[in-house]
Amino acid sequence: MSAGLFAEGPLPYRVTKTSDAYNRTTRTFITLNEGDIVYSNNRAYYGNISHGSETDDFLIVLAAPHDEFNIPVKNLYSANTENVFGEDIFIEYPPITYERMTGMATISDDEMWVPNYYCDVLMSTNRETLLKFNPELIELNAIRGGEEIYWYEENISNIMNGRSMFYNVAIKIGCRTYFLVKNIKKTEYGYEVSCVEAVNDFRMYARIFPETVFWDRYKPGDAMTLYIYLDGDYMDIYVDGNEILLGTLVKVKREFIKQYQSLIKTNSCDLTNIQWPRRVDGSMGPPKETPNITLTPKVIEESDTAVDAENPLTIQNSAKTSAMPLWAWLAIIGGTVVIAGGVVFAVKLRK
Repeated sequence: MSAGLFAEGPLPYRVTKTSDAYNRTTRTFITLNEGDIVYSNNRAYYGNISHGSETDDFLIVLAAPHDEFNIPVKNLYSANTENVFGEDIFIEYPPITYERMTGMATISDDEMWVPNYYCDVLMSTNRETLLKFNPELIELNAIRGGEEIYWYEENISNIMNGRSMFYNVAIKIGCRTYFLVKNIKKTEYGYEVSCVEAVNDFRMYARIFPETVFWDRYKPGDAMTLYIYLDGDYMDIYVDGNEILLGTLVKVKREFIKQYQSLIKTNSCDLTNIQWPRRVDGSMGPPKETPNITLTPKVIEESDTAVDAENPLTIQNSAKTSAMPLWAWLAIIGGTVVIAGGVVFAVKLRK
């Protein structure tokens, strides 16, 4: 059985292992099998996958006819990617848990990517230093129930705000900015990542690297290329060349995380056993020179070949714009694939 099927917009991802996806509206699960091709609706977030869950995870929102489903990003990879992230950038983060009574986060990470200025904050041994880099945090000061609440008592002020993640389908920079990955290309200096900024970003508050011009030149939904330059424990992220520096992240270890948390919570810390991040040359701070980034020309490919509708990979490779109505859909008899307006979705109700 063959058909010409076309899609526009949503990014295709391949399921790496049998996974449950959750619909928050109907509170039901569906099962996706290894090898299935699914599409995003260009949104990602960090939070509970389902109602009642006590842990958070990095999730992507899948598109389906008249519905949406959440699935952990770790169970997917971009269907069209050239390469994947290696151990030089990837960290398998444990989920964050929360205390039932206080709602305070418990973080058990052994290492983490965070903004480079967190080193300045910790070295100063004064939590007020953070306000020099993220001045909007002071707006968290308030009176609730007759009691004064201060900025450093809120979860968004601790190390969670800068905790950044790099998965093969999505990137999280801090707790407010997300990118959906189209293609990862390994380079001599790190990675070249073609992506789209998620449309549900909450840029207006507590963003890290607030001084970068990136926030003025790009908006959620824009396509771009991130050039990730790795230098020891440092990661410099440039956008569409080497003129716009989105920001610099550093990889920190458990003792750094522990003492940083202590500083924000109690305004006290012990720097004795801190392993400070270093560049390859042993230095800390900005690189001595701007990396020479070679821009990759963008090529638009077109194809009108008919495809095998029973092969999801072939379907997603043939996707392009056509006059087919957006939500016209075809169910393949005897199969598990549902095609809706170019959205390929494998559905099996969990009993």
